[in-house]
Amino acid sequence: MKNYFFKNNPAFKILIPFVLGIVFAVLFELNHYVFFLLSGIAFCLLMLSMFLVRFNQRMDKGILLSIALLFFGISLVNIRTELNHDQHFSKFIMKDSKLVVMVDEEFQEKEKSYKTNLKVVGVVNGSRTLQSVGKVLAYFKKDSLSPQYQYGDVLLISARVSPVTSPSNPEQFNYKHYLKLNNINHQLFVNNHQVVPLNRNNGNWLIKKGYELRDHFCNILVDNGIKGDELKVASALLLGYREMLDKDLVKSYSSAGAMHVLAVSGLHVGIIFFLLKFSLGFLKRLRQGKYVFVFIILLALWFYALMTGFSPSVLRATTMFSFVLVGEQLINRKTSIYNTLAVSAIVLLVVNPYLIFEVGFQLSYLAVVGIVYLQPRIYNWFYVPNKILDHAWKITAVSLAAQIATFPLGLYYFHQFPVYFFVSNLLVIPVAILIIYFGVLLFVTSFIPVIAGFIGVVLAGVISFLNQAIFITEELPFSLVEEIAISRTDTYLLYVILISILVFTYYRRLKYFYLGGSLLLLFVVIQVVNEIGNSRNKDFTVYAVRNETAMEFSIGNTSYLITSKEMWNDENKMLFNIHHNWFRKNITKPIFIAKDSLAFNNDHLIIQDNVIWFQGLTLLKLTEESFIKLNQLTIDYLWVDKDNINLLYKVEKEIRNTIILFDSSVPSYRVKYWQKRIKNGSILSTYDRYFHKVIE
Repeated sequence: MKNYFFKNNPAFKILIPFVLGIVFAVLFELNHYVFFLLSGIAFCLLMLSMFLVRFNQRMDKGILLSIALLFFGISLVNIRTELNHDQHFSKFIMKDSKLVVMVDEEFQEKEKSYKTNLKVVGVVNGSRTLQSVGKVLAYFKKDSLSPQYQYGDVLLISARVSPVTSPSNPEQFNYKHYLKLNNINHQLFVNNHQVVPLNRNNGNWLIKKGYELRDHFCNILVDNGIKGDELKVASALLLGYREMLDKDLVKSYSSAGAMHVLAVSGLHVGIIFFLLKFSLGFLKRLRQGKYVFVFIILLALWFYALMTGFSPSVLRATTMFSFVLVGEQLINRKTSIYNTLAVSAIVLLVVNPYLIFEVGFQLSYLAVVGIVYLQPRIYNWFYVPNKILDHAWKITAVSLAAQIATFPLGLYYFHQFPVYFFVSNLLVIPVAILIIYFGVLLFVTSFIPVIAGFIGVVLAGVISFLNQAIFITEELPFSLVEEIAISRTDTYLLYVILISILVFTYYRRLKYFYLGGSLLLLFVVIQVVNEIGNSRNKDFTVYAVRNETAMEFSIGNTSYLITSKEMWNDENKMLFNIHHNWFRKNITKPIFIAKDSLAFNNDHLIIQDNVIWFQGLTLLKLTEESFIKLNQLTIDYLWVDKDNINLLYKVEKEIRNTIILFDSSVPSYRVKYWQKRIKNGSILSTYDRYFHKVIE
């Protein structure tokens, strides 16, 4: 099987060592240019083996090629990593430096700021301007004039540059690592008085035109009566404009297993691709018609990519389907779809090797491979004579194939599994096709108000129908299995199990069945052992959530969280700062305790008169009423928050060998003040990083 597969898909011989080189370079930080030299040497030896020396063994050449590609992958990461360049702006930054930057993307509105990426083109040190490269993440205050700035504008910024911070809480999403994979290692917090506009419209003309087209088509939707949730879905589904989506709508689609509809990606490009192939098939019957056929489809696909503002996911999918189209229609021999996919992946990774770590890239290729390999096999499970039911079964087979191929990654990245995905996709995929049909018709006929207005009404009705179906699916019992936590090793193990099962079904050899069964048993044992370990855990954690109190006492699968009601109800804050730690610890019983009305009593935790007793741990909250308890009780921690910090002046002389615990509501400058002032006690602060204690 191995030799047969690589013989028919030679691009995989290039892709595998190339990807391994990229992964090794990033994971082990192999950032030395000696690998570029080693790659060159390996390629030279390969050429010698082919032209000067008669090697009878193909393996020798294959090993040399693999080594060369491995080193090339490592070298490419070094070349594409801007931080390694001698002209990176971080190498020129001084205390009073200013940055000359270009706005590199549209502004995104956040709760208290506008966020964007800036491309650094120069560093101003006094009277000198040094040409530079690099990117920086920028947050512009909402009271500033930031919304007036657009992609391509050149600005002079005097704000202080700081490194992107590491995660502050356990198991928190590593935003620093994510930005690093996008060549961003620094950030700016900008006020209006720190910005001087220098020039406008200096960006890439094509990207600028893409943003303008997207805004134009979005206005067409609005002008033709599409509003509310229908506008949010239409702008996301048709144009890749997701800024209008609210968290409730996203949650509904996610719970129904239809989130891929709101993220313009391979699904949408694939729909357009197959619709065009079906509609324009007659062209291939003409003389030289296949070239016209390919040209029109490529033009349409890349115009759609332009229309969506060159969304990275659309660019990936468009590149992939472009290679598939050319391979199918213009190459004079039968081309393997797997080989075509491998070639497209190589091209994308040469342009940006860090794509291999993007969730969208991984899911896109796995989904397509799963559909290509599994869908025909799943479809052949049943024969359905009725044409309508047969089409429904085809869609179900596609959905099942994609889900089987991607579910381990979905569990690892998103910690959830939509139970009714096959039901929702029976409706979602046909309706998505209808929405794209009517959306394109609306854009094409927008200059004829009567026709466009009618199509707008129909389009709004179709989207409203889709939304209602999604809401109904979300309300079904057990629609979403949440709080799933698997490790990276577990994910690899699931894929090996899946591959073993597929190989067994193909070859019907029991050894593959035994291998898959044994690994499945190992996976179950690992989960049981982890569950037993989690059930015995007892710990005390104070999370680092700026301007908030978030104090947790957990035992087994139960967590008692002391925080504000606002924090508890803020799903985004809870997910970003706390939930991922709960996933890891398998917390299934979270209990909220309001910080402003401390009172609780059960077998595990007692809170009374601002004193907290938990499994032998004693914590006292500093209040006017708790002064006397400082001398009456033996306490492990004196808890101080922003509301009672001034009371420390009254009790500082009473503190004797006590640990003062400042939660993250207390600013760091106030903590530093008390670190200098308090002599008889030690100080802990969670303003920048969480505190965790395992209780024996």
